[in-house]
Amino acid sequence: MTDSSVCPKCGDTIPERGPTWPFCSKRCSDADLMGWFSGEYCLSRDITEEDFADPAVAQAFAEKLGTLDPYDPRFS
Repeated sequence: MTDSSVCPKCGDTIPERGPTWPFCSKRCSDADLMGWFSGEYCLSRDITEEDFADPAVAQAFAEKLGTLDPYDPRFS
């Protein structure tokens, strides 16, 4: 089992790239979003322009999410 087949919120198995990926359900997706709204999650520092140009950051995104397409509806 890969990391992408386990819901990061509850740990249940999820289908690869399913409609609620990376979560197993809309409920887990909404619970995760609420974590951001409530302040449970936060960024450890301000994001800078250099972060987007850093090859290590680009590689980490590519390994975790695959190629990022700005027109992909999951990112709109």
